[in-house]
Amino acid sequence: MNKRLLVDPLRDRENILYKSMIERRTKRQISNAVLPEQVISDLLFSACGETKKGTKRAKNKRTIPSSCNSQKVCVYYADKTGVYKYLEKSHEIELIKTGDYRKGMCRQKFFINPPFILLYVATKSGKSGVIKVNDSMEALLVGTEIGAMSQNVSLYCSANELSTTLIALNNVEYISDTLGLKENEVFIYSQVVGYPKKK
Repeated sequence: MNKRLLVDPLRDRENILYKSMIERRTKRQISNAVLPEQVISDLLFSACGETKKGTKRAKNKRTIPSSCNSQKVCVYYADKTGVYKYLEKSHEIELIKTGDYRKGMCRQKFFINPPFILLYVATKSGKSGVIKVNDSMEALLVGTEIGAMSQNVSLYCSANELSTTLIALNNVEYISDTLGLKENEVFIYSQVVGYPKKK
């Protein structure tokens, strides 16, 4: 097999994004400290904030890519005050329910009651923009979007000394009921964010 060794990546460069990629880690030791409003705003924008307004002929652009700009995934979050939906076009949050619903969301022992939970929800349409897709292709497109969203959040956390981890073991039915999802909306994944526990 014909192989060629690449030159070493420049790990000591001062670019913040590059440093964040190198230092990105899954960190499960998260404190219960409340996240400030500015951090919440930044996290939501990182996940799928609007970077270019839409026009009559084209949808808006977001911080993450999607097939044919179909934008199949939206972001909710839960903290001790309630559950909210992120509206990226106006950079607002919409209150879904008042109250603390976090405790029943995650089934992993590390995160029984995490301070802040991002909730990724997909809309099933059978389309990617103007292109028809089957279920398996739609699942792939959704997974790609969530991967980009969660990585953006992880890089933000890496750059700002926050801890984060993706959660696969979720109480899907409980979360779906809490969010009041419609028949064509599907909860997929969650991501916990918080300050690291002090040693």
